[in-house]
Amino acid sequence: MKKLNLNLESLIRSNRFLQIISVAIGVLCWCYVVTFVYPDTEGEFRVTVDLANQQEQVDQLGLNIIGDSSVHVTARVRGQRFLISQLEPEDLNITASLDKVDGPGSYSLSLSGENYGLEYLSISPNTIDVKFDVFSTKTLPVEVELSGLTIPEGYLGDEESVSPKSITVSGPDEVLSRIDRCVFTSTLNKPLQRTTTLEGGVTLLDRNGDEVVSDHISLSSEEVSVTIPVMKIKELPFTVKFINLPPGIDEDLLTYELSSSTLEVAGPADQIDRYTELVLGYVDMKELTPEEIYVFDVEEILPSGFVNVQNVENVVVDFAMENIGQKYVNVDNFQLVNTSIEYDITVRTSRLSNVLVYGRQDILDELVPGDLVAEIDLSSREIVPGQFSTGVTIYAPNKDLLWASGDYSVIIHVTEKQTTPTS
Repeated sequence: MKKLNLNLESLIRSNRFLQIISVAIGVLCWCYVVTFVYPDTEGEFRVTVDLANQQEQVDQLGLNIIGDSSVHVTARVRGQRFLISQLEPEDLNITASLDKVDGPGSYSLSLSGENYGLEYLSISPNTIDVKFDVFSTKTLPVEVELSGLTIPEGYLGDEESVSPKSITVSGPDEVLSRIDRCVFTSTLNKPLQRTTTLEGGVTLLDRNGDEVVSDHISLSSEEVSVTIPVMKIKELPFTVKFINLPPGIDEDLLTYELSSSTLEVAGPADQIDRYTELVLGYVDMKELTPEEIYVFDVEEILPSGFVNVQNVENVVVDFAMENIGQKYVNVDNFQLVNTSIEYDITVRTSRLSNVLVYGRQDILDELVPGDLVAEIDLSSREIVPGQFSTGVTIYAPNKDLLWASGDYSVIIHVTEKQTTPTS
């Protein structure tokens, strides 16, 4: 027991022990002071204040914020020590007062802070400079300005087209009021021989032709495309085609006169070279008479996308054939072609009377009924038993310029062939 008392007495007299005891007592005293005597403290924070966070209030004013709407401030606050120790800059609620904002313009808005349990001692700077304006839209047609545009001889240029045709500009009224034109510009360095499309942005100009630049406007389209149509010019002859042309008649023998024999047209370079002629239309030999005149609309026969350079509206085709006469002839020479081996086919019509034929006068003078043939071609119809009316083609074999006018038909009788029984 005596030994224990000696050790305790030695410990109390030890300097290190006394130092430890002093520190412990100091900590306890500090804890008492900060908890009961001085519980509050101050803190300083670097805070970003952004008016965009008050957009709902700005919208109620019918305005928009122009430019930068944020500012960095230093805020000194007082509060309980444990609260201050846990604060982050973004926890501080600092807002700008909009009470003085009553319309477009620049304002210096005072800043204030409000957090439960905190006292704001100072905010530096204590104001934020903000510009307000009304946002609206303005729609402008896209104008095209091309420099260096040349079209070589033998080609035709047409008015350029732009897409989109107009652009809507959105932004502050103060900026929009200065914008007068929306222009696409480009420079070409060589003649154009085919349709060309250019792409690029547009430039906004004021009434003096100076560019209007602002970071606060937006365009409905940042890019436009401009197409410059260029077509190749070519002269093409007019021709006429014939249908129901009787065998033995050469088209070259059917002479006619055209009010315009050729036409200058313009078309895409990769298409127009495929054309060697322009077909005005078709003449039915069954309806052709020596004095017949046909009028063809040029626009109707032009290929799609081609341009009538000479602006010829129509072409008159005059079949004023010399030495062509007419004659009425009876035809009783019937010829069946493309029949069926399964059926017997007979012609019940004995004669076609008063068939009107046209031809060279010297041929007509010597023409007899036996010179004409009424050909019955059954290749285009179904052959079944019964009696049927069918059309015929009338022509004169070995006669170079003779044709029948009008439509003619005969009655045919179709029966199944009888098979002979084998014994």
